Amino acid sequence: MTKRLLFILVLIFNFQSCPKADDIRDFEIEGMGINDSLLNFFSEKQIIENNANYQYHNDKFYVSIFYNEKFYETYESIEIHLKKNDNKYKIYAVDGLIFYDDINVCYSKQQEIAQQIDKIFKNTKMVDAGTRKISGDKSGKSTIKSFYWEFSSGDFVAVECYDWSKEIFEKNAFYDNLRISIISSELNDWLK
Repeated sequence: MTKRLLFILVLIFNFQSCPKADDIRDFEIEGMGINDSLLNFFSEKQIIENNANYQYHNDKFYVSIFYNEKFYETYESIEIHLKKNDNKYKIYAVDGLIFYDDINVCYSKQQEIAQQIDKIFKNTKMVDAGTRKISGDKSGKSTIKSFYWEFSSGDFVAVECYDWSKEIFEKNAFYDNLRISIISSELNDWLK
């Protein structure tokens, strides 16, 4: 529980210390931000070895996932979106994840964080996107509950709780999680 409290305090402190609260390029998750090179944090070999091989509609972008790295202060896992064939490994999105055994605890923390972020983004409206089914689960039992802020630049910030079904957990070992995402406009457009 102490780690969870630290998570909220670090997240809020990082957002509040930003001088321009409407430019997500000033925000970081575990020191990583949009347009940074992932090579500042991991070797090329580590990046390649940690490719998640997610199945997207095309292969323009891919995701590398890093679990429980020593330098993490808040998150248990970080997912990074990168562009295929980019030898500079420019970051297009950073997702920080905390895993939960009880999805209701995730929802409670999500509410707290969303309220704090909303106070910081005074010029951008928070959208409560509600709960929707995760398309990758054909049973329809897995869901995502989302709050997000989309900026005039097309950049995007989201606070989400992923509630995976028992079947998906047993098949793929996907854990329920709270996810804070910072997404560039280019990746946001591609994901749409």
